Amino acid sequence: MDVISAYHQLGSYRAAADECGTTHRTVKKIVDKFEADQAGVPPPPRAERAHNYDSVADLVAERVDKSHGRISAKRLLRRPEPPGTRVLTATSAASLPKRKHCGAAPIIADVVPRCGNRVSTS
Repeated sequence: MDVISAYHQLGSYRAAADECGTTHRTVKKIVDKFEADQAGVPPPPRAERAHNYDSVADLVAERVDKSHGRISAKRLLRRPEPPGTRVLTATSAASLPKRKHCGAAPIIADVVPRCGNRVSTS
């Protein structure tokens, strides 16, 4: 059965939704659009939504221009590790024996915040 016909016959969004196997919100959306089209009213313009990258768009553009497009996303938006996080550092990995670990666990360093965005390990 057509959603609009079901709504007109049954008289409620929920009854039409049950009959058509959809939700009452979908029925309301379909009926409102149909009635607006019949009245000759144009649909309202869609609201402009914010993107999740809007806050860093200028930074990305600046760094891409600066590197002439030769920057990877890994380096572009590197986030500093929060204090107290344990990470495997290059110096701690270099201090491991050259043999395959054979049960020796890698050295984990605590992250200590410094000035700016840089992070040092203790």
